[in-house]
Amino acid sequence: MSRNQYSRIAVFVALLVFGFVAEGYATASEEAWETIIPCGGKQYVITSHCTASGDVFELNICRAGQQLAVDNLSITVPSAPPRAKHSALFATHWQCVQFDTGSYLLLDFSSGAGRAAHDESVEFYDKQLQRVTDKAIIRRIYEHADKAPEGFVKSIYPGEGG
Repeated sequence: MSRNQYSRIAVFVALLVFGFVAEGYATASEEAWETIIPCGGKQYVITSHCTASGDVFELNICRAGQQLAVDNLSITVPSAPPRAKHSALFATHWQCVQFDTGSYLLLDFSSGAGRAAHDESVEFYDKQLQRVTDKAIIRRIYEHADKAPEGFVKSIYPGEGG
């Protein structure tokens, strides 16, 4: 082979390697993941901005501050200020609880860091995305939660909410 042919092969191999590397970076980029939650005749949407870990034993890397939307309303969740010392909290599980006074969206949050103080929390929302803090309503939500539809939110835990 001539020197020119070796040069062409070298350039081809370099471009091929660069293409695989670039493809790896492209698949590791942050994406907007939407979890659609049917509840009380509404379609709630939780948007998480994450990068997939690529390993079922490693957490996905997500940007703090997921968006919860319904109709023309949108809020950042969790609504309560984070109390965890080291990690943000992410919605990981949902339930739609319905009883005579209406329907409520229950969101479980986790930092993914384990079960230490403030590494998990739960919040309840009404149809106007107002956080429910009334103890009597929360008690009723828990009374009806065992029969409520539920699912996972696609966020920090690989393989869930997909």
